[in-house]
Amino acid sequence: MLLVDSLSELHPDKLPAAIQLHIKDGRGPEVRQAIPYLSQRHPEMRDLFASVLTSLEKTEQPLDLISGANGVAITCANCGGSVSKQSPNTKTVICHYCGNNAELPNADGLSRWHGRIDTQAKFSIGSYFNFRGQKWQAIGIQKYSGTIREWDSEDKNWEKSSSRMTLWWMLNEKRELAWLSDYGNQRYWSTKYLPKKPGIPKENNRQIEYGSWLLTFAAGEFSYQPEPGEKRKTWEFLKSPDGEDKRDSQGGRYSYSTEASLDNNDGNVSEVEFFRSIPLNNKTILEALGSRELLSSVKRWRLSGWLLLAAGLLSFMSGYIIKATANSEQLLTATSQFATADAPAVDLGELRIEDTPAVLRFNNRLQGGLPTNRWMEFELELEDSESNFAGGYFAEFWHETGYDEGHWREAVYSVNRDLRIEEPGSYKLLGLMGQTNTDFPFSVQLSVTTNPVSQQPFFFALFAGVVATILCMIRSRAVAVSGASLGGKLAETASNKKRKKSGSKSKARKKPGKNRTDKKGKDNR
Repeated sequence: MLLVDSLSELHPDKLPAAIQLHIKDGRGPEVRQAIPYLSQRHPEMRDLFASVLTSLEKTEQPLDLISGANGVAITCANCGGSVSKQSPNTKTVICHYCGNNAELPNADGLSRWHGRIDTQAKFSIGSYFNFRGQKWQAIGIQKYSGTIREWDSEDKNWEKSSSRMTLWWMLNEKRELAWLSDYGNQRYWSTKYLPKKPGIPKENNRQIEYGSWLLTFAAGEFSYQPEPGEKRKTWEFLKSPDGEDKRDSQGGRYSYSTEASLDNNDGNVSEVEFFRSIPLNNKTILEALGSRELLSSVKRWRLSGWLLLAAGLLSFMSGYIIKATANSEQLLTATSQFATADAPAVDLGELRIEDTPAVLRFNNRLQGGLPTNRWMEFELELEDSESNFAGGYFAEFWHETGYDEGHWREAVYSVNRDLRIEEPGSYKLLGLMGQTNTDFPFSVQLSVTTNPVSQQPFFFALFAGVVATILCMIRSRAVAVSGASLGGKLAETASNKKRKKSGSKSKARKKPGKNRTDKKGKDNR
């Protein structure tokens, strides 16, 4: 929510104190952005708002211009905000505080654009972008929405999809223009060029992505007059056109596009421009923005992920080393054979335990398996030298199948159980058959070893390390994507919400491809 929305909800008596508090907190630009609508909502307080604007003019810092020798700061004719006019080709300056032409007073005082730029965003008009050894400044922003049409090679058909794009007009100290575009998950740096074979591409070329766009927002300085609902068409080449360079001097891969401005009255092409672009990864953008803290955070998360993975692998390898070097000994191997449902207990032999406490591992293995959807229980009992019960356990074997989204099969034919012996002595082992729904005969093989080493903790450590690594990498990417976002944060103001409710129609939406275009004028971009 922008400040204009929160201030518009306050009672008029509380507005003066709230405004002064926000100015004291360093939110002067947002207060300036709110005043045009507040003046319309509370006409009786216009003198107060005018005095606030006057005080802001005295306290606001002067604009930091990329081209100080030739650029100038001008005062918006509608709200008094300080805006720049730096490019030699600038024909229009749209105030990013009030949304009107900064050089022409607006008769009704209402914003021409259904939105406001967030003056507190990390990247906004006036922000710097250091790219390939040159310092650039954002002097304008446009937002588009529209549709993309491209050939789907799998479905063998043309596919349409909706898309949005934020386009930043960038100016360097040599007063050269370039464009920085953000598509949500892809970002590009674009410049104009003259192709070897200029012209509008033919329709239904499967190597071209076709775009139809509408301009939904504009602020800053431009070489033409942006209009809400302005129409454009783009042709994005999926492969470099014949004869054009595939890479720039620094190894970046070019993509090429043709863009056309359309006449809003008859829909005919009024101007054609050509662009070539290179993709920008998150790291490049964070470096260009000078976001050292975010870069460090991305690196920390990635490093943490690799360290956790290394810790999991080390733990897993340690488990194998411990198991290999453990002083384990097999004490007994025997088989219980059950021929009938009332089969008696089977004497499996005797264990002689001298060193206590002793931990013994009993491996129980069903020989021959089970038919489908059958199960059985096997029971082992230990008796001491006086025939007293000294311990025991149940082991269940089963085989099941079924059908959910597809056929599945699960079976358990081997079960491990650990028992701890506290007293030295001789122990008799008895194998007994428990409940079952299967046919006879069947056999259970038993083996007993000392000092077992469980691999489960080490498998768990490896699994935890892998999961933690994946989460750290996801977090690292999330930080990078969020920090590199140049989507031009906007919010619809209360005044425009009210206008829509009353039935006013805003003019359409739309977006361009990875490259840019502009409307009537010598240099539309």
